[in-house]
Amino acid sequence: MNEEEISSNDLEIIGAGFETLASLFTFLALVKAKEEGTNPLKGTESSRKKAPDNV
Repeated sequence: MNEEEISSNDLEIIGAGFETLASLFTFLALVKAKEEGTNPLKGTESSRKKAPDNV
């Protein structure tokens, strides 16, 4: 076997690295979604100005 060839063990390590990166990006996407609020109506009430009750 030539030293420059990629072995099955090398491919297994590379695949595990990609799987770890995918899990990390999935986690970060969930954190971002939680920060922004996944409910499309969430946050709209607080951004609107409400009329005073004593009018």
